[in-house]
Amino acid sequence: MLKNVIIALLMVTLSVVLYLQWCKEGFVFSGFGDYRQFDQDNYWIVAHKDKPGFAFFSRGSKLVAQLSDSDGDGVVDLLIYSTLDEDRKQRIEYEDYGMDGEMDLRTFYPEGGTGNSSYELAYLGAWYKLEGKGPNLHIKVGNQSIPVVNEEGFLSVKIRNKSVK
Repeated sequence: MLKNVIIALLMVTLSVVLYLQWCKEGFVFSGFGDYRQFDQDNYWIVAHKDKPGFAFFSRGSKLVAQLSDSDGDGVVDLLIYSTLDEDRKQRIEYEDYGMDGEMDLRTFYPEGGTGNSSYELAYLGAWYKLEGKGPNLHIKVGNQSIPVVNEEGFLSVKIRNKSVK
């Protein structure tokens, strides 16, 4: 988990460094509706004019990092970043709800962007594959199937009428 936090911090730092580099070397600024976009070659940042956070993209790997205010209270509380697997063939996207330093969800995107994505949820220090659909979402821990609920857009494990994020 510490490795993921360090990677996330490096991605955010990289985003800021690239943004400052764009300001120094020049960049293309454009706006569409309430959003503002900063472009330079193969990278771009998108931000809402009135909301905290931003999304940093690379044309080759799509989303690189995102910071956002998921509940609209004016505080950035969601970190998402992408990386490649060890073979550099599959993109993996990590999400940290509440920005507590613990990655909560990871999404595996198939090579070439074709096929279905798969998801894993962090639970008690390990990753478990998310199974089922809609209200029947669950993870399997050993032989036990544990329900997963969607609370305000975030997935969490439900145990005895309590949710564990």
